[in-house]
Amino acid sequence: MDQLQNPPRPSLLKQFANFTDSTAGLEKTLRLIQALCQIVSEVTLDNALAKRCLIVKSQLALSRRYFRFLGFIPCIEGVFNILGGNISLGSILTIIELAKFSALGIYFVLEDLTILHAMNVYLVPWNEPVLIESNKFWFYGICLSILSAVVELLFLFSRPATTVTKKRANGAKENGSTKENESSETIQAQKQSQKIMPLLKGIVVDGCDLLLPGTFLGWIQADELSVSAAMVVSTIVASGAIWEAAQ
Repeated sequence: MDQLQNPPRPSLLKQFANFTDSTAGLEKTLRLIQALCQIVSEVTLDNALAKRCLIVKSQLALSRRYFRFLGFIPCIEGVFNILGGNISLGSILTIIELAKFSALGIYFVLEDLTILHAMNVYLVPWNEPVLIESNKFWFYGICLSILSAVVELLFLFSRPATTVTKKRANGAKENGSTKENESSETIQAQKQSQKIMPLLKGIVVDGCDLLLPGTFLGWIQADELSVSAAMVVSTIVASGAIWEAAQ
């Protein structure tokens, strides 16, 4: 009976298979291999091995572009959801989210314009300028994503204190009991932690990913090893939720 109610958890190999069977999980797996290949190419003393790792890295970078080729569609959907939603367009968070989706959507579109050049199918002289502009919008989008998470965290941290104060006052007036207040505070704290952790993880992921367009544009000074290490960290942190959802 207990086995029916609580089925055994799949083996680690089966969980990994479920993870890579999802589109997001497969993309993260390729991203992790790409970052590790870059690290090996930076630390190895074997020139032949370094060259092979760089080839693998470039091929994986190209293959991952296919996964995000239609990435502008969720951005357009996000913009329309904000404009058609019940949230006031005057709120700071709404404006930030609107700017974030717009910047990331432009980034995906500009990057898509160079996909044939990257595939050596149709070489164009404007490949590099377009890539530079796309990375600028990627940088802006990541910065806006971090800002959005920080604003939402500030809102979450400031909200419970007011809510708890009101509940305590109402509880004291009605029956003088604190049991209901304590239970409501516990539920509120659980809901708050469930919202806070994804935001904190998102800030870590975005902070690490910011090095990619930042170093490409020369706006952030960091070597390839540091960028690759940050890429590993962001990939592992972002893969946690995808891993759980795939099981």
